[in-house]
Amino acid sequence: MGSFEWTSPTRRIGRRELSPIPNEVYLEIFSYFEPTEAGSREDCKKVLSNLALVCRFFGAFAISHIYHTVVFSGHDRSPGLVPFCRGLVNDDSGPSSRLSRDVAEFVREVVFKDWIGRDEGVWGAFLSLYLNAVRKLPSVESIHLESTPISKTLILAVTKSFKKIPLPDKDSSTGGALSIRSCAIHADISAKEERQLNSLRLSHLEYISCSGDLPPKIMFLQNVETFRTDSWPFSDHFLRKKHPDLRVLELHNVESTCDSVLFKFLSQSPSITDLIIHCISINPQFPIPADALRPNSLPKLTTLTIPPTLLKHFGRPTLRTVSLSGREMRQWNGDVYHNPVLPLFTAKELAPLLLARSTLTELNIHDHMYSALPEFHKRFPQLRVLLLDYTHVNFSSSEGPPLYTAESFRAEVERIGARWGAAPAPLQLCEFRIHIGSGSVIEMHPFLWDLPFQRSLIVSALATPSRAPLLTRVSFAKWIVWERWDAHTEGAGSWRPWVPCEMREFVKTKLEKGAMIVDVRPGGLAGLD
Repeated sequence: MGSFEWTSPTRRIGRRELSPIPNEVYLEIFSYFEPTEAGSREDCKKVLSNLALVCRFFGAFAISHIYHTVVFSGHDRSPGLVPFCRGLVNDDSGPSSRLSRDVAEFVREVVFKDWIGRDEGVWGAFLSLYLNAVRKLPSVESIHLESTPISKTLILAVTKSFKKIPLPDKDSSTGGALSIRSCAIHADISAKEERQLNSLRLSHLEYISCSGDLPPKIMFLQNVETFRTDSWPFSDHFLRKKHPDLRVLELHNVESTCDSVLFKFLSQSPSITDLIIHCISINPQFPIPADALRPNSLPKLTTLTIPPTLLKHFGRPTLRTVSLSGREMRQWNGDVYHNPVLPLFTAKELAPLLLARSTLTELNIHDHMYSALPEFHKRFPQLRVLLLDYTHVNFSSSEGPPLYTAESFRAEVERIGARWGAAPAPLQLCEFRIHIGSGSVIEMHPFLWDLPFQRSLIVSALATPSRAPLLTRVSFAKWIVWERWDAHTEGAGSWRPWVPCEMREFVKTKLEKGAMIVDVRPGGLAGLD
């Protein structure tokens, strides 16, 4: 690591030396340069690249963060990583190779993405250089494959990288993290490559939206802590074995015919803290028994995302974050109804939520559920984040008019604000979001682009001293987030809108196509540049 030796920065005014700032202060400041909803990884890299020029201490810190995650993208033809990779592959005593080896010590995460559909020449060059370089990275802990062909050479690179991670002992589940998303599995993968994959000791596995045949049994998952999949063979294989270290389970599709397997597995998995079930297909001929899950199971469950139908099985006093955003399908006489409209929930059906009345801090529910529980905010005094969804596929909208006009939207927000005002004490909410849908029709509603209109609603109906004095973040559309930068300042001037980094291109495209954002001026929408 001789390339990045450093000493603590010195401070001077002219020739007079000042007392040094502790390194811990610098590190605390640098900790803010991490990817967030407001700033992407590329945003952070730009800032860190500038900091690297200040002094050797800043440079060492910045380089370690810039190269923590290395992304090989089929869409990015820039030569930035080529010298680094060539230095690793050449592996000689020259300065280029020495620098590459020093930088390689910082790499913890590798991402391959957007290589499906690339021409063979580009793909061949990628294999010959980038994958050979990845094999030489000494400290890789996580590999993400997205829209990338899963070939023999790629499997070899993955296994060689992960084999450098110390094997877990019987009291530890330390291992690599492997994510395979929207990838194409090559048909020529042989038993040799399958054995290589089986030799991996993974602590995190994600296998989602892949085409091709990858038998689930080739993955050794005994020590896995996080498991995410939308593959029926993978989930069925996984659920039929015990995984005592499992903490996070995410399933995209569950069928009621296998619910006994799922609930039996959950009853034997006391370490699970996060459970996500995006969709369940229910056959009324095989209903889920009321006692399918023992009341004392899942004692550590804190985060729950499920279809509302399953709520009766998962009420727990440990829950902190609940999202009833999962959807339900119905099977009947061989037909599958993908989005059946279900009866609206009553207060009795929402009663399992009340078991978490003293712990629940974040909640995502359909708007009719919010209306169904009387004295809602009195029942959940610790609630800090509330998302009301008006678009759940299994429920019709509330009895009010569709929220397609500024007038109807204003009336709905004022109704919500009035309910907050009727609470026995000001709410402790810090964040409030409304989701009224997506798609070209919704996206062109003028009031969703009218910044003065939205600001006036926030100030007059929601963030008042008697309703939600601690409210600092509000969103009425996923492409604009309102934030009160100073939580102790009231009035319209304290609220500023910004565009989440993942929505920047969307907003720019809408502007180019004629979307009328009212009140767009220099600095009007932060994060759009």
